[in-house]
Amino acid sequence: MRSRIKPGLGLCVLIIVSASLAGACASTTRYRVLTFFFDGVPEPGSQDASAAHLDDHAAPFSAQTLGLASVDIPAAPMIVSVHEPVRERRCTACHDMQSAMTLMANSMQLCDQCHKADRVEQNWDHGPINLGSCLPCHRAHDSPFPHLLDQPVPALCATCHAEDMNRTEPYHTGPRAENCTACHHPHRRGEIVANLGRAAIELPGPAPPILMPDLETGVQ
Repeated sequence: MRSRIKPGLGLCVLIIVSASLAGACASTTRYRVLTFFFDGVPEPGSQDASAAHLDDHAAPFSAQTLGLASVDIPAAPMIVSVHEPVRERRCTACHDMQSAMTLMANSMQLCDQCHKADRVEQNWDHGPINLGSCLPCHRAHDSPFPHLLDQPVPALCATCHAEDMNRTEPYHTGPRAENCTACHHPHRRGEIVANLGRAAIELPGPAPPILMPDLETGVQ
């Protein structure tokens, strides 16, 4: 009685034979086989084929094998400041794990979980804070700049205060003009701070009133 070859065993034999033939076949035969399955296979002996030939000892996903040897890949920026919940891996302090990691509240309410006492006691009333967000100036996770700033000073200040920064007064010229916080309090509107001791010196004239909303109820 003639014995039958099991389908699984036959497939293994076919794979072994095919691999043996592929290893022994000439470049022309290999080219015919590859072009049967794929488009754009370089012809044997062409410049493209030589460039596409990979060194047997090269790493499989190196810059050379991936064709990235001549690409200038910029280095990742250095992280200067990291938000404390991020550093402590407390993502759930701000994100809802049950809802695709969305924020559990608006940005100011989240910031108030840790910073409300400072905001109230020090009367933080900078424009973005009055609008209910810290994110126009600060990044939420980490930053290549100090204090989680979104940009370096004075570029960050110029996003809203470019007209003020172009004034011709003597105190807006020279090296000090490059550091707005040397004179201006970053969290308080219309206030100048002394460079030594950071004692508050109010600007002359009354500031226009701003109705700060209650960040929990939204009522002004």
